[in-house]
This record gives sequence, C-alpha cells and structure tokens, in this order.
Amino acid sequence: MAFLFDKFKDMFKEKTGEEFTKNEKEYVIIYFANSNPKSSSKTIFYGAMRCLRAFYPLPVVKAMVQGEVKKAFQKEKAPKSIKKLYKEFAEIIFDAAMEKNISNTIKWDEKS
Repeated sequence: MAFLFDKFKDMFKEKTGEEFTKNEKEYVIIYFANSNPKSSSKTIFYGAMRCLRAFYPLPVVKAMVQGEVKKAFQKEKAPKSIKKLYKEFAEIIFDAAMEKNISNTIKWDEKS
C-alpha cells in the first residue's frame, strides 16, 4: 500500500490540473497516506479487504469505501479541494483492495 500516495497525487493532478498545495500535501501524507500506522486509508483498505474476503457484493464494498472516505475527510477536516474528490480517493483504495485480494487468492491457489 506504500504506492497509494503517488496514485493520490497523480489522480489529483489529473482531475484538477494542479499539484498538491503545501496544506493538501501535508494532509494526505499525515492523515491519509501510508506514512501513519493508523492512517484512515489503511483502516478503510483493511475494512474493504475483510468485506471482499467475506464475499460481499462489489457495489456494496465500493459504497462502503466511499462512505468511509467521505466520513474520514469530514472528521479530519480535509481541505475542500480534497473533499470534492472523495469518490476518486475511494476508487483508488477500492482498486488497491481488489488487487490485494486477487493476489492473495492466487497465492492460496498455488499452495493447493
């Protein structure tokens, strides 16, 4: 999950046409990237992984991730420019959870 900051940064630049400001970068690094052991994105990521392993329907997991990201942004007082892109941030976390889930499934199949 260490690569998520780069994905967040690239997505932000693609959507807004600008780089992170100092305030936005600081927020993403401190509260939402993988630098903090209890970061919001890590908590949301592992929650999504649990749901995927329990065979929850994908649209339900995706909606849950979007809701959790939106709630985290409000709770942590994220900058407005980042709050507007909560669905895109959620999509990155959901995609990472899906990739991890698939790679774990392949590893289990190889052991069998």
